[in-house]
Amino acid sequence: MTYQKWEKFQSFAVNKGLQNPDEAHRALDISFEEFDEGYTRCSKTLISLGNGVGIDVEFGFETELAAQLNPYTDDLSSGMPVRPLYQSDTKPNALVQVFERDPKGTVSMTNMTSNIQGIVVLNTRAGHDYMLDAVTFRAFSSKLLERMDVDWETLWANLTFSVPE
Repeated sequence: MTYQKWEKFQSFAVNKGLQNPDEAHRALDISFEEFDEGYTRCSKTLISLGNGVGIDVEFGFETELAAQLNPYTDDLSSGMPVRPLYQSDTKPNALVQVFERDPKGTVSMTNMTSNIQGIVVLNTRAGHDYMLDAVTFRAFSSKLLERMDVDWETLWANLTFSVPE
C-alpha cells in the first residue's frame, strides 16, 4: 500500500497500537511524503464440526492469536482467554481489537490490551460472532524487500470464532 499523506498512515498506526509513529518513522529515515507498507495477514478461524471437541494450536506463524479455550465446548463464564504471539513469544501489553457481531448483525469494536502474562480475556456472549486483530509494526524485513520495495511492514494476527447459543 502506498501512502501519499503522512496523516493517513499516522491515524492507522495509532489506531492499531504503534506508539509514537512519528519517532519510529523518523528513526527509519523514511520520507513523510510518499512511502509504502507491505503487510502479511495470519488468520485463523475456529469452527465446530460434530461435537466441536478440539483445541486451538499455535501454528508458528510469525504472528498469531491463540485461543486458550474452545468456545464451542468450554465454559466461558469467566471469559475467553486469547494469547497474542509474535515469533512464537507471548506479547504483553499488546493491543487486541475485538469486533463483536450480535445476532441482529450489529457490530461493536473494543480495544483490549494483553496483561503482563500476554493474555486478553474477552467477555463473550452466546449467539455472538467475534473477530480479533492484533497488528505488529516493524521496519521491512529482507524477505519482504526481496518481494516488494516497502518501507514499513505490518503483520496482522487475526482470529475469528462464534459462541453458540
